[in-house]
Amino acid sequence: MTDTFLKPYPEIVQSLVLGPIGMSDSAYDQPLSSERDRHAARAQQRRWRAMDAKWHVYPELAASRPVDDTDRPREVRDRDPEDGARRSSKVLTQASVREMLTPVGVGDYAVGLGLSKLGQGWYFGHGGSNWGFQCDFIAHRLKGTGWRS
Repeated sequence: MTDTFLKPYPEIVQSLVLGPIGMSDSAYDQPLSSERDRHAARAQQRRWRAMDAKWHVYPELAASRPVDDTDRPREVRDRDPEDGARRSSKVLTQASVREMLTPVGVGDYAVGLGLSKLGQGWYFGHGGSNWGFQCDFIAHRLKGTGWRS
């Protein structure tokens, strides 16, 4: 992507993904600017105890603040392949959402998301963790309602 757009990856993601879906508190910058550092989450152990460092810097770039993650399920729901014309999409096409919500191979995984049937509804979700951080989200496929942590 950097070769194609001739821009740093953080700028590409901001202009093509994060900005259009309103994730203003998210960034892929490393290191964080002093402004973002003041609002960034800190690594924690169980029972909310701070770790010995704010965070580790990894070769892969950081994702987003959990407060912004609520827009991701909404963006998928807004282009659900069952009713793709229901709402307009800011980033995802109906075809890409169909791929994200269709199991591949054996099991309950699609492209980038886990799929599960809970009660009467189908849900999609994703989780992740690294040193000092852990997050999960799950959302109802049609309603977009769910939870994040």
